[in-house]
Amino acid sequence: MKSLIYGYGETGKSFERYLTNKNLEFEIFDKNISEYNKKFNLNDFDQILCSPGIPKSIFKLIKENNNVLTDIDIFFKDDKSIKIGITGTNRKSTTAFHLHQLFEDYRSSNLIGNIGKPVLDFINNNKDYSIIELSSFQLEKMKVNGLDYGILLNIDIDHLDHHGNFESYKAAKEKILLAKKSISHATCPYELFEWITNHAAKKINFKNLPFRFEVISENIINDSKSTNFHSLSHALDKTKNIFIESAYFDPVTIRKSAKSLFLSTEASKRYERGVDPNGCIDAFARVVSLICEVTEGELVSEVIDEYPNQIRSREVNLRRSEIDLILGYHIGDQIISETLSFLGFEHIVKNNLWVCTIPTFRPDIEREIDIIEEIARITGFDLIPCDENIY
Repeated sequence: MKSLIYGYGETGKSFERYLTNKNLEFEIFDKNISEYNKKFNLNDFDQILCSPGIPKSIFKLIKENNNVLTDIDIFFKDDKSIKIGITGTNRKSTTAFHLHQLFEDYRSSNLIGNIGKPVLDFINNNKDYSIIELSSFQLEKMKVNGLDYGILLNIDIDHLDHHGNFESYKAAKEKILLAKKSISHATCPYELFEWITNHAAKKINFKNLPFRFEVISENIINDSKSTNFHSLSHALDKTKNIFIESAYFDPVTIRKSAKSLFLSTEASKRYERGVDPNGCIDAFARVVSLICEVTEGELVSEVIDEYPNQIRSREVNLRRSEIDLILGYHIGDQIISETLSFLGFEHIVKNNLWVCTIPTFRPDIEREIDIIEEIARITGFDLIPCDENIY
């Protein structure tokens, strides 16, 4: 049997280990890694092993003419442990982690899946139970629900960029309810433990995962893993005192990190292109004003501004002779001054020279030619004369 591993992230690497241990032939494809970005005829393979993060459109094309499996499908087929699946928009990692701690005093168990441990590395490892955190990406692609127990904690709007709409996301999540036994909207680990085992668990002090309701001190809880509106709303409803940080990140550091980690996000794309380093206070003030307006909150402390290496506005000289030379036509002084003001560039004019102060929200403006390009853009590229000579 010959297999193609489609996607070489953590799941793809677990496919590789699984197939190697079974002495099976395979190839690897990943368009984001040059070494594995090769052309293959998918019909040459007996099965395609897909990572969960593959876009729906690509997965649909692959699935049309091939035997496509996920790591979850293989685990359901090969593993003999009692399988407990947990999913939800929020708290699935924490609930899985807490339930695993309760099982430590009962029977042996794996804690695997989307929580960070690929399921294929834990097939038949002599554990009685496997507690599997499942994402909507995994659930939508699995062929058959092989869970003994399926737990749906909650559903709210999330991952619409992948699923397209809430209905598709909800349908993917609800596939977990096709388990042999299922329960929904129950989040207490003690209740879930008793539902699964018919035994009451003894009370313990739960450990928490990093960045998930992690207690830093008496008054500080780090729940920064919370990334959607539903969890944020819940946190705000339960919160009385809020610490707000407004920060600037170095574009070069962000760009290098995103590239080395193969992790391009909306935030990284914004920061690597440069944002206004002096906008932190304004952003902070806006957040505070919204909290005060919506929740009737109150700012109760002074603002602490740590800014050891201040980034200041740069000055760039703009010459009349250079404008005419580059653009090939004459623009009036008044139009140039009005355009600079429109762009937010403070300036002083003397002797056909504009001394421009570039605001920090325009890190892309570094040279005289950059300002000339902006003037051409605002006044209209169609004004630039065409050279009809044939060379």
